[in-house]
Amino acid sequence: MDFWDRKSKSISILDNNILAMPSQFELAYSQLRQYKLKVDFNQGLDMRLMDNGIVKMLSQLKYSSVLRIAWDRIQDEQSFDYVSGLLLRVFNPRKIMVYILVGYDTVFSQDVYRLKKIRSCGFDAFVMPYHKKSQLLNEFSRWNNRFYFRNLSFNNYLSSRKLLYLLPPYLDKL
Repeated sequence: MDFWDRKSKSISILDNNILAMPSQFELAYSQLRQYKLKVDFNQGLDMRLMDNGIVKMLSQLKYSSVLRIAWDRIQDEQSFDYVSGLLLRVFNPRKIMVYILVGYDTVFSQDVYRLKKIRSCGFDAFVMPYHKKSQLLNEFSRWNNRFYFRNLSFNNYLSSRKLLYLLPPYLDKL
């Protein structure tokens, strides 16, 4: 690893899609194992490229943080179901973080659905609004990412901020 100073005991891999280059991932995997380094896949691994072999390799690594995966599109729900099942066999769900891109090609109810599904697996979620100008998505992100959800429903959170008018009328309580 030409980026490792041979002093630190952990490495952050900032590649936003290392799984798209299998040879690079395999090289990084073997070197992380060889040198017994802790790793942080900082950008979130693409779950669409994960299979049983990749999950097995990931389970053999040491982590300096949680294992991060990304669920960006509602259309990838089948991939999420498959990969979450594989991950739950070998990881504590509290050691998994799922990045969730909201408002890209979804309506708000689909974003809420994905968040609920992620949480039902026991995973943490980090909500990332695609449209920074959407006050609803920004508040949704803030409510989740700052852990307000532990004490307040989203409806009560919005109400406490006098923003309940942002909530679409068709949406069930969150």
